[in-house]
Amino acid sequence: MRIRRVSAGSIIGTLMFLAGAFIFLLPGFDVLRLQRGYDRELESFLGRDSLTLREDAEPSAAETMPDDDAYRFLLSYNEHVIGGTAGAVNDPWGLGSDTDALESVGIRDAVVGVLRVERLNLEVPIFLGASYDHMERGCAIISGTSAPLGQPTSNVVIAGHRGTLFRDIEDIQPGDTLTIETRWETLSYRAVESRIISPNDAEAIAIQNGHDIVTVLTCHPYGYSLQRYLVFFERVQPGSAGGTGELDGGGFDSLAPFSPVRAISEALAPCDSIQLRAERWLRVAGFALLVLIPTLRLLTACRPRRHKRVAAHSAERRRQSG
Repeated sequence: MRIRRVSAGSIIGTLMFLAGAFIFLLPGFDVLRLQRGYDRELESFLGRDSLTLREDAEPSAAETMPDDDAYRFLLSYNEHVIGGTAGAVNDPWGLGSDTDALESVGIRDAVVGVLRVERLNLEVPIFLGASYDHMERGCAIISGTSAPLGQPTSNVVIAGHRGTLFRDIEDIQPGDTLTIETRWETLSYRAVESRIISPNDAEAIAIQNGHDIVTVLTCHPYGYSLQRYLVFFERVQPGSAGGTGELDGGGFDSLAPFSPVRAISEALAPCDSIQLRAERWLRVAGFALLVLIPTLRLLTACRPRRHKRVAAHSAERRRQSG
């Protein structure tokens, strides 16, 4: 029995292909793993609160708000934020720390809504209070900033980990959309500005009179926590210039983390974080190996057959001429 020898080139090629698959696909599977955890929180919130209340609301959800304990609780809290009596920003004993108080008004598990950011392929639960537990389970509203009620003077500051949720926050451009779905309504916003601040700059996230703002906050640069990266989104009002009502904030696309087009466009996008740029180009290199190695193997496999056909044709011509 003949034993087929495996060449060193074949072994190296296989290892390079597997390395490319690992580099390109692993981050996508990690995103799917994290999203499964977020989805469990979302299913509980959407099934228990938003959908039920919206089906019962006649003729509109707005008419049920004055009779809703949770809404009145958050409205009172927002009045304290405007008055400057809601406590220090990110006070660990502030918003969301008293779970019994939240449960008593019907806010279970401290979940107040769903954040969707199309540019980031993001659909995650929003927790009240930026505790360690809440930040591990989704994004969180920083205590001392506004709750998402769509009020004309408010600033909902939403924090999330840079390594997971807001990894690609630097890609957000002016005009990109963000939506917050609460148990009462869906609030729509457009990005207007980004800014890098020091970790202690509380003034940068203060409310602005007459402006309904959502501020997305995370660490900067990617891989470090030396600074904070902010993106400001301003409310799109029905009938206003540039907005005709609620925007389609998108949802999570399970195929996007595996899109080579998305990976290449991210690598080409401007980015201040050196580590993030390196990771993006590494993924592109991984995808290149996934395509290049099988292509080279195919060309190599076809070449001997071509040589055999040419040799056979030459031998036939010699035989006929002889």
